[in-house]
Amino acid sequence: MKSVLIIASVALALPSVAFGQSAKVKQAEAMTMANNFTVAKKSIDEAMAHPKTQNDAYTYAVASYVYASAAKAEPATVFKVKEFLEKAYELDQQGKKPGKNLKKIQKLLPDITKGLFNSGAELFGKKNYAEASKAFETQLWVNSKTENYVAAADSDIMLNAGLASYNAQEWARGAEFLMMSTKYSHEPKSYIFAVECYKQLKDDANVERVLKEGYERYPNSTDMLNSLIDYYNQAGRDDDAMTYINLAIKKNPTFAPYYRARGTLLSKKDLVAAIDDYKKAVELAPEDFASNYYLAWSYSDLGDHFKREAGDAWRDQKKADALSAKSDEYYKLAAPIFEKTVNLTDNVEYKKQCYEKLRNIYYATEASKNIMDNYNRINAIYKSL
Repeated sequence: MKSVLIIASVALALPSVAFGQSAKVKQAEAMTMANNFTVAKKSIDEAMAHPKTQNDAYTYAVASYVYASAAKAEPATVFKVKEFLEKAYELDQQGKKPGKNLKKIQKLLPDITKGLFNSGAELFGKKNYAEASKAFETQLWVNSKTENYVAAADSDIMLNAGLASYNAQEWARGAEFLMMSTKYSHEPKSYIFAVECYKQLKDDANVERVLKEGYERYPNSTDMLNSLIDYYNQAGRDDDAMTYINLAIKKNPTFAPYYRARGTLLSKKDLVAAIDDYKKAVELAPEDFASNYYLAWSYSDLGDHFKREAGDAWRDQKKADALSAKSDEYYKLAAPIFEKTVNLTDNVEYKKQCYEKLRNIYYATEASKNIMDNYNRINAIYKSL
């Protein structure tokens, strides 16, 4: 009888041990729902280590859920979420009844993906960008396991993964997710950030390709158009830049920066034509520092040009005088604009540039007349900076 009782007691003990470890899985699930991730993680780690539950598919499904949700507090856990869920699917196909836990696992997927999204958002806010990107990437993978999955529904998650990678300076990874999102997104942001990733990778072919593709898809996007203009301008492809600037002006004829940009391109070949665009920019935005600055310098450059020509014509006094008068004419146009421009910026270096040029202009136009009031005034201000 004693031996029977011993066997019986052992037999009774076995279910209680199994139940104890199964309870750990349930406790981990419940504690995750209660946002008590420390207890949840401890419980599921013990369950995964115990012989009675370490080969149970649902244990790993719950582990995936716990680690997905706990990542907001312990970022490194996000890298285990996919591994655990893959383990759950693998174990579910083993044993006497393959697939017996599949419905339970699938039922847990929405909680896992919710945990990943919340963790990803919080990690992004804390600037743990690499971990945030992994959270969003894993969320995409988990969502793909759901019944009747539609990738288009995840366009924002693709964008999130791309933006997190961009901020983590993982350029290739960022470009991959951002371009993935362009297939389904309804805004140009994905293209714009993908371009920045390709720029960092020094992949000019993809920079141009993505810019053109983005603009073709979003022809009314000012950001896409401006990005194209900037790209061609920085690449020194003036003809291409001019094409898109002219298109931009046609679409938005009251936007001063477009005229200023076209003036900058024109100034390389035709300063007079450039001045017309700078004047238009100032007309549209009278207090814009850059437009006034470029207009003043253009007048001044023309004044310098005719002053040099006057010096070269010293053998023909009449011609020299005419050219000198032309020089003064442009200097007098430049001076009041420089006087205005210095009050449109707090940048000391820009102020010094303007005052130095003003000083030279007033010297050139006043010295011969023995009237140095403006020169002396500006010289004093320049020396005080």
